[in-house]
Amino acid sequence: MHRKLQEYFAAGTHLVWYVDPEAQHVMVYTTPEQWVELGLSDVLDGGDVLPGLQLPIRELFARAGRRRP
Repeated sequence: MHRKLQEYFAAGTHLVWYVDPEAQHVMVYTTPEQWVELGLSDVLDGGDVLPGLQLPIRELFARAGRRRP
């Protein structure tokens, strides 16, 4: 994952969300070395890339769970 993060940001990416459905957390990267870990009680924010986006992590995983066969 670290190599891919380096590639994404070198290509001009400004924000990466690494979603781990098993651990039910999201790592939000703003550089390959700067990140925040969000858990079920947090809200995913689009920042400057997707202004106004607000998605509760609990809702994200709840919706994903309903779509599994």
